[in-house]
Amino acid sequence: MDFNSFERKTKKGDIAPAYAIFGDEAFLVSQSLSLIKKVALKGVDVNLSLSEYSGKDIAGGELIDELMTTPLLGFGNRRLVIVEDASLLMENGKAKMKEYFKKPSRHAVLVLVSEKMDAWVKKLSENVMVTVECKKMKDYQLSAWLIKRVKFYKKEITPPAAKIVVDETGNNLALMENHIAKLLTYIDEREIIDERDVIEIVFDCKKQSIFELTEALANKDAAGALKILDRLIAMGTDFIPIIATLAWQIKKLWNARRIVNECKNNAREINSRLQSELKVNQYFLDKFKRQVGLFTEKSLCAKYQSLADADYDLKTCSIDPRVVVECLLVKLCK
Repeated sequence: MDFNSFERKTKKGDIAPAYAIFGDEAFLVSQSLSLIKKVALKGVDVNLSLSEYSGKDIAGGELIDELMTTPLLGFGNRRLVIVEDASLLMENGKAKMKEYFKKPSRHAVLVLVSEKMDAWVKKLSENVMVTVECKKMKDYQLSAWLIKRVKFYKKEITPPAAKIVVDETGNNLALMENHIAKLLTYIDEREIIDERDVIEIVFDCKKQSIFELTEALANKDAAGALKILDRLIAMGTDFIPIIATLAWQIKKLWNARRIVNECKNNAREINSRLQSELKVNQYFLDKFKRQVGLFTEKSLCAKYQSLADADYDLKTCSIDPRVVVECLLVKLCK
């Protein structure tokens, strides 16, 4: 069972006699344990009902005795026994544990935690043992996981928005979950998280630097652009998110330039469409329109292609990422 399915089922109050949590993604393992503790120990004294061991420090027979012992406050309560680093226990105590699982305790929950899970454990019926897979994901799986994770909260995130979050967080699910929580709060009753939301919430103060960077490109100020790049790096921004956010801004300017051309300098219609279609804040409208006026559609198209090429180079080439981005900025300022 994957983590999202496990979380959905457990939050309903469904508790199995035993769980096997396996994998090397520490965040998911920690979240799984926290959720089991919260649900299994609801309304009971944790100090009397929770036992935690290392698999190196407890034998199979001792563990069975612990599980079969009635909680101090009687059969109405539940005992939760967690064994971390359980691989040695599963190997050495296999015979006794297999016997236990034929008729597990009705008032105990066993949780085994290990990077790898023995084959015999995986074969147990889900009525007895729920396995929760917490493997660290490959980078190419992160966007799909993020989209699925947002759906768990009954919301959606667009693929481009998910890509920006992933580029910013890397393979760090704890940080990603933190950003998801902020984004869900920000969109409130809206159903979909888009690129604008991510730029607004995930990048906060970095967003102004991206606007200034775009301004430097428009003014063909290569020296100024490189200074802004230094500032973004000092803030801890990685190179791929810089490219992703700059591409987002250039695309927004490109769409704005198209709107200006279509409206044939009708100021009222331009303002209305920029605010309704591109969600440009009234406060920034004049500054944004001035920046739009510094570009042509053709130049924005070329810059967007250069950004896409640089993004590809960052992800596939062995060249120093800083050199790639610095060369890109100089090129964009020509």
